[in-house]
Amino acid sequence: LFSCVSNPGKIKRPRVITSISPDNKNIQYIGRWDLTEKNIPRADWSGVKIRATFTGKFISLLLEDGNADYIVYIDGSEYKRLVTVEGQTSYIISNDLIGDSHEIVISRVSEYHNSPLKFRGFEISENGELLESTPRLKNKIEFIGASWTLGYANESSTRLGTTEDVRYTTNVDKAFGSIVADNLDAEPFFIAWGGKGMVRYYGSPKETSKEAFPAYYNRTISGKDSEWDFSSWHPDYIVIQLGGNDFST
Repeated sequence: LFSCVSNPGKIKRPRVITSISPDNKNIQYIGRWDLTEKNIPRADWSGVKIRATFTGKFISLLLEDGNADYIVYIDGSEYKRLVTVEGQTSYIISNDLIGDSHEIVISRVSEYHNSPLKFRGFEISENGELLESTPRLKNKIEFIGASWTLGYANESSTRLGTTEDVRYTTNVDKAFGSIVADNLDAEPFFIAWGGKGMVRYYGSPKETSKEAFPAYYNRTISGKDSEWDFSSWHPDYIVIQLGGNDFST
């Protein structure tokens, strides 16, 4: 993997491109997404994904974030780690793909809840198009939890680090839930928040807290009072990893 924080000129943008709107019927949104504004899908939970199949050798991602990292997969393989930058919206992924069509998956692998990402679409090669994506997996598993569930600093080689170190070394796609789902050929769905407990949060001075995990479980956007539509996605199994933070102090 390598980081892509901007486009320093190594990857050239074609003069003519095809713009793909976020409401294109062939784009799949996996995880808790706020799709009330069709042209500006929003999300802030770890593990949310965007999936599409496109033609041509060029693709760029139009995204507003700056607070989280993503893993970009091309044709099922890890292609690069995308480190978003505040104020930047266009991220060129590649301009030299070989073959007629390719599948891209963008997975939000680190954690940030205070400001949701905004997806504004793709740019692909001239005369390129989005094709119908592979059907989503039939089996579904929901993983509810805290830092273990979202893979807190699971790629770090040291025990201590800065907030930025944690961001760059957290990868929910390498956490236990993703591994389990992959082995069971199931679609994972993550609702996890580091430090949260059942009745209080890590380090809380009180025995109970209004900011414990249950206060956020019903929300589409974790930091906002937005209600998730539970009829939109039905898990076959639910795995809960909560309680450790309640006893942390």
